[in-house]
Amino acid sequence: MRIPNAVKILTLVAVIAVPLLIAPPVFAAPDGAAQANNFMKNMINVVAGFGGTIATGALVWGGIMYMVSAGDLQKLDKSKSIIKFAAIGLIIVIAAVAITNFVSGQANSAFGS
Repeated sequence: MRIPNAVKILTLVAVIAVPLLIAPPVFAAPDGAAQANNFMKNMINVVAGFGGTIATGALVWGGIMYMVSAGDLQKLDKSKSIIKFAAIGLIIVIAAVAITNFVSGQANSAFGS
């Protein structure tokens, strides 16, 4: 299954533009470290949200393909690989959020904010 170029371009624009529109601006101020930390947390949450949504959609798509494969071994193998890689992607997104939250918490406690 080939993804059209228009979908690739639209996805790239959404991944780049939406976090910049959603995240609050960071201004130089006495509490600049706290604002920078909040900005990074917001960016991570937005990117993780996109990744989680895409992975969940891929899981659903793989499940639908699995159900409608009608016993065709080639379709079954393709749907199983989609489900496997979507699950791996979802695990990576969850682990990335957990790691960044842990590192952010450690940095806050070490440097104060």
